[in-house]
Amino acid sequence: MAKTERLHVRITSELKNKLEFVARIEKRSVSNCAEIAVETYVKEKMKNFKKDTEGYYYVDYNTGAGNEKVDTLEEAKKIAEEDCAYTQKSVNIIYNGEIIATLPWVPTQPSEDDIVIANFGDFGYYGDWEDGLS
Repeated sequence: MAKTERLHVRITSELKNKLEFVARIEKRSVSNCAEIAVETYVKEKMKNFKKDTEGYYYVDYNTGAGNEKVDTLEEAKKIAEEDCAYTQKSVNIIYNGEIIATLPWVPTQPSEDDIVIANFGDFGYYGDWEDGLS
């Protein structure tokens, strides 16, 4: 069984009323209907994302902005390395909906032995690529 976590979201009173209505006609709890609605929404968004990026390498900065899709893995890595910024977030490259490479954010100063793609001093750095992730 999948591990579940509690997630608090704000909804409008109109949406709350609709959710309560659906719960009554479906004879389910409001929280169960909300869970189903969120799951359905996320699945649809993922399906659209996969369709929109199929065949491309998608650079995801994990900030919700500035993401790009390109034709090759090499191009994706080059762009990620050139455009990574101090966000405290790792950068992922996604191909056909799967994470295939990660430029990891490390929140410490690098040691002499570390491979450093971009250094942000005391705040951290982007380390060497981690490939083959899923």
